[in-house]
Amino acid sequence: MLQIVAEVILAIGTFVVARQFWICFKRNSYLARVIRDESHLEGFITRDALDHPSAMMAMFAGSIDEMSYVNNIHIANVADRKSTYRMKVILAIVLMIIGTASYFLGVSYLIINTVVLFLAGLAPVSQPAQASALHHVSILALILYRWNLKDPAECEKWIGQAWTLRSLYNVVKKIH
Repeated sequence: MLQIVAEVILAIGTFVVARQFWICFKRNSYLARVIRDESHLEGFITRDALDHPSAMMAMFAGSIDEMSYVNNIHIANVADRKSTYRMKVILAIVLMIIGTASYFLGVSYLIINTVVLFLAGLAPVSQPAQASALHHVSILALILYRWNLKDPAECEKWIGQAWTLRSLYNVVKKIH
């Protein structure tokens, strides 16, 4: 009986942790999809949001020269990747610990938790993960917006090389 209770607890733990683990990957996929969808971008990037950004957004966009804008985009992207990478590593370690505990309960329990692990991946990307991705896109939009205000020719030239941000830049230009 104690073994079954332990497995139920492990299965619930697997589901909760695995859901968060898969959401990290789905968030990145959602981010890539959103940043290329001009119609979606036009729905949430507004002049008011760019003219009155939050303090956190403004922190990434305060630039003096063109190279600083490129650096700020890089810094924002690195910060975003590090935060999701750190979560993936922590969650993977917890899942390995749960898997090891399941193995010691019995191979059948390990199989159950493995199934639960993959079933948790079927859930859609969560609202907080979507909001996090949209916040990152807003930071990039603010940087591009301020750069385009200061030096549209240099910004346009750089966007020619950073094709993944072309849709976002097109929306920013329409606001400008």
